[in-house]
Amino acid sequence: MNFFTKPLELKSMVSRWITLVSLLLLFPNIAAFAASCPTGYASSTIKPQEYNQWPLGSFKSTITAAGSSTDHDVVITGSMTKNGSSQSIIGAANTISPTGGAFFIKQDMRSESDTNTITYKFDKPLLNLSMSVYDIDRQLGFFAYNWRDKVQFIAKDGTNNTVLPAFSKTGEFVIASGDTASGDGSIGWFGRCEDNDFSNSCKVTASFNKSISELSIVYGNTSASKSDPDAQNIEITFDDFCVPLPDYTISKDDGLTSIGTNNITDYIITVTNTGDVPLKDIILKDPAVTGLSKQSNITCDSTDTNNICNNNNLPTIKLLESATGFNISSIPVGKSYSIKVPTIVTADSGSTVQNIATATLISTPTSKTASDTNIVTSIFDSGSNSSPASCPSGHQMYYIGENPPKYTPIKTQKLSWASGSSNSYTIGGVKLTLSFPIIKNIVSGYPKYETTNGTTTRNSINMFHTSQKLDVNHQLTATIDRSVTKYGFVVQDLDADQNRKYTESITIKTIGGILNNFSTSNHELSNGNQTITGIPWKNCDTSSLCNFNIDWGYSPALTPFIVTHGNTYSGASTTASTGDHLVGYSDFYFCLAPPKLVVKKALNGSRVNDTDTKRDQFEIKTSGNLIATNGFTTTGKGAAIIKGSSTVLELEENKSYTITERVMNGTTLGDIANYDATYVCNNTTTGSTIVTTPITYDASNKTRSFTLSNTSYGDEITCTITNTPKSYTFSGIVFNDNGGITNPNSQLIGGIYNNSAFFNGVLDANEAGIDGTNGVKARLSDCSKNPSTTPIIATVDVTKSGKYEFTVLPKDLEGKTDLCIEEIEPNNWLYSVDTTPNIRKFSFNSSVTTYRTGVEINGSRLNLDFGNVIKENTALVLVKSQYVHDCSLKHLMIIGVNYDGLPTNAFSKQSITGIEPGQCIAYRIEAINRGNVPLTDIIIKDNLQKRGENGALITSTLVIPPPIGESSEPTFPTSTVALGDNRIVTTNGFNLGTTSSSKSKAIRFNTKYGNTMNP
Repeated sequence: MNFFTKPLELKSMVSRWITLVSLLLLFPNIAAFAASCPTGYASSTIKPQEYNQWPLGSFKSTITAAGSSTDHDVVITGSMTKNGSSQSIIGAANTISPTGGAFFIKQDMRSESDTNTITYKFDKPLLNLSMSVYDIDRQLGFFAYNWRDKVQFIAKDGTNNTVLPAFSKTGEFVIASGDTASGDGSIGWFGRCEDNDFSNSCKVTASFNKSISELSIVYGNTSASKSDPDAQNIEITFDDFCVPLPDYTISKDDGLTSIGTNNITDYIITVTNTGDVPLKDIILKDPAVTGLSKQSNITCDSTDTNNICNNNNLPTIKLLESATGFNISSIPVGKSYSIKVPTIVTADSGSTVQNIATATLISTPTSKTASDTNIVTSIFDSGSNSSPASCPSGHQMYYIGENPPKYTPIKTQKLSWASGSSNSYTIGGVKLTLSFPIIKNIVSGYPKYETTNGTTTRNSINMFHTSQKLDVNHQLTATIDRSVTKYGFVVQDLDADQNRKYTESITIKTIGGILNNFSTSNHELSNGNQTITGIPWKNCDTSSLCNFNIDWGYSPALTPFIVTHGNTYSGASTTASTGDHLVGYSDFYFCLAPPKLVVKKALNGSRVNDTDTKRDQFEIKTSGNLIATNGFTTTGKGAAIIKGSSTVLELEENKSYTITERVMNGTTLGDIANYDATYVCNNTTTGSTIVTTPITYDASNKTRSFTLSNTSYGDEITCTITNTPKSYTFSGIVFNDNGGITNPNSQLIGGIYNNSAFFNGVLDANEAGIDGTNGVKARLSDCSKNPSTTPIIATVDVTKSGKYEFTVLPKDLEGKTDLCIEEIEPNNWLYSVDTTPNIRKFSFNSSVTTYRTGVEINGSRLNLDFGNVIKENTALVLVKSQYVHDCSLKHLMIIGVNYDGLPTNAFSKQSITGIEPGQCIAYRIEAINRGNVPLTDIIIKDNLQKRGENGALITSTLVIPPPIGESSEPTFPTSTVALGDNRIVTTNGFNLGTTSSSKSKAIRFNTKYGNTMNP
């Protein structure tokens, strides 16, 4: 029969392991039988209770190795098959065995050819397995043996190859050979053991010195038994064995040694199972590193053919960088788990970043680390590795020489040397300069270009030296007026003389240079692989040209690429020449990347909207030609811009690209018009500013954009968009409109007041602001409907110099059409007389950001200043004169005006003397505008005296002729001019202008002087 049981669940395995460790501590003698195991294996054996897992009808055993980890457990799955008509019985474990338990196999044979096979399969290959079988014996019948046990051991390794056992401890009743042990027939009629006999007489031990994954024991009879054997049995124990421990490696590499800041590099992290057992529960950590920022699009490494990674078991950035890490549940033997982690390099140029990943096996626990280190260079350095005469994909090669490589795109030019120690080559608009700033021991005529020289150099710039010992015979320096992604050349005929007269060497002085394609039979490296030297007796010739390359990776424009050449032969005199040697330089090339662009965002001032529910972030996109739309969105608050740069974008030559910006408040579109913008696009390669089209605003999409064009290979362009939160400013001044008058006179007309700057509502050069620190304020309001009731936008204090200013964000002015600025004066203010209105109303135009006096808005010029004067400098002056008569006057206009004359002759300002009761007094009141702004709504009031009020002794009444305004104005309301009444004489409102004819107006009225109470 066949039987099988599935492996135990992990929980029960762990629980059992804890129990078994306790048993191991209680029975330390078990350890005495431990196998001697090599490194990477743990010694183990089956514990007594493990045999109990083989109940009648089926068996399975979980075996715990010595150690502290369930990764040392071995799951043994057993099964039994029969061959023939035998009746097989699987017995229970026998607890009287030397190990405290055994597998008990009892069977009732029906034929001497019947067999039963017990097969043990191990989930891990076991090394140095030692096992014993007991009760291998025979039983004598009348004519033959009732049985004669035969036990065959068939072991298989992981590739299904057979591993033969080595027998030992063979009992006196047992014979063993090859892979089989049987009951020994050479001891007469004896040789039988009782059931459950664990004596050594019927025992054999089989050992396997190679790893095995499966062991079968075929149990039957030898040919010496009769045809119908009786019941027979054996007992099997596993003495000890070695369990392979998990083993793994971790690697991390982006394939680069340098990378430009703000570039993306792909780190490949690989955990490989290098052991013979599956890995379970490996914790992978890749902590955050200052200067590196992982990107969310982590993928499986498609180049790893043994990779078990798939889209369902990819880590997140959060898990990789967390304290708990990412759990890789299992890695089969010979497989790996490999991921690609895109990472932006945020560290500054000139720094170094190291990135360390850790893999920890939980069950051990053991940890292994892997690190990758990069030097951070220019933002435009993609981090390509150097290799001879090749360019990164898509980059253009510029080659100067006779044998251009098959490379596209490429620009070529012949190599030459005109004369002197320096020559320049312009190819495709790019200038390469080669110079020899140091030249010593040179043969006349060199340096020079030669197609051949002897038999060694070809088409090269040759340097021919006498052979004095000198560290530097010459220095070769190259500069290129563009940032290059690669630069290199070929060195020819650097060798050592066979007659030991010279030993040439070249040393790389500019860091980053790499020596390539040299012959180890002709050259040797030293000085950290920066110096290459000819090997003595290895002279170059036509059969061994021994050329090699020197190459650099990315370098900024005008980087000096420097190498020095010398003769290091120790036998050469420092003064005497022992021979001549020549070296040639050829096949110069450099690579220019397609135009590259980085877009940066800067903010000058805080965001317009900057609350947690509505915060402005800037979304920048670059599009055009074949480039995929590339964008980034800032983060941060206030004035801080975080994530304010694009990655390096690769453009095409002479194509146009559009850079667009907009504002987002979460998922809601804001308006970029709330911000002013300046933009500068600098080409760091050429040191110039790229010409771009003006910024355009798209009102429907609320975006702003500009166009970049005319780019070339090698261009490294950084466009910085600086946004300044658009704000609207409203400013003015509260000033003393006194025209510079220092001695005010409330009644003076003309003279110092004959002054065009006085009381004109305009701040003139001889006038100054009024100190507003005593409580003067200015208030900005929305007066689209009613200035007195509409919302106040802002209120500010007037400064000591009389100035005020409002700075208002666009959001506060949305939907406004008319605004008002109001001057708010304190009570009992010295400058209580206004020369301008206290409320200035004006139109608001969102396209105009500055509002001050003199600015034109919608066709009108603003005046946002407020003029004031003290009372003594008021513009309105009243002059009252009087005329005494006998009450016979018929018309008031016939009376003349002579302010200085007698009041009995004309209207005079002189005092009246000797007036008698019953006489009349006519009055003239003149209103004069001595200022330079029209005065409106003037009302003259005169209170006739009444006896007993305010100390008056008599009462005056209004009499004929009736009140009159000179030139028909001012006029009087009917209610105030009733004859015979003692009332306030009041005019209707009237205006005074600024011309000579409109500056003054007067009224006349007549009163009768009453009787006194006491003469």
